[in-house]
Amino acid sequence: EQDEDNTNRIDLTSLNKQASNPNPLLLNLNGLSGVTNAGSVEILGNELLESLSGLSSLVNVDGEFSIENNNSLQCRV
Repeated sequence: EQDEDNTNRIDLTSLNKQASNPNPLLLNLNGLSGVTNAGSVEILGNELLESLSGLSSLVNVDGEFSIENNNSLQCRV
């Protein structure tokens, strides 16, 4: 499928494990916006990551869910 910006996109709904460890250029998790189930999620050491909104559809994590050392993340309550 093609996005508005003409990039190819794969529609995922389930992941065995999501790990973004560390990626100094990672800005967002928007590519994961369709994921509803994950085995585990680890988001570690991504200095430019500002938001977890790409995980807004995630409703079930069967394993570990860990977010550490992402210094640009803003906490909103």
